[in-house]
Amino acid sequence: MKGCIMSEYTKGPWFVNTQNQDREYPSVKVGSIDWECDCCCNCDRVSCSECDANAHLISAAPDYDEAACEFIEAWEDGGCMDELKGIYFKFVSAKAKARGRE
Repeated sequence: MKGCIMSEYTKGPWFVNTQNQDREYPSVKVGSIDWECDCCCNCDRVSCSECDANAHLISAAPDYDEAACEFIEAWEDGGCMDELKGIYFKFVSAKAKARGRE
């Protein structure tokens, strides 16, 4: 991609893991890896609801990155409105995921 240098991160999909009932706090599932929010709900610094919101935002990061890179590339290539609209809906989807509404 001309306008965007892709970082190397674990390919997804990334999502908030709600299947593990043994935990009091959320984790972000990335492929077969379950990343725990280890500071959440175990201390007074972060509330459980804030930790949950953080997990959703983290899980949406690759979706935001992909949409941003596609937008930059399309814009630099003089993309048509239909192409840009399609990318807009990827941002809408990423925002819903970040808010825990996916």
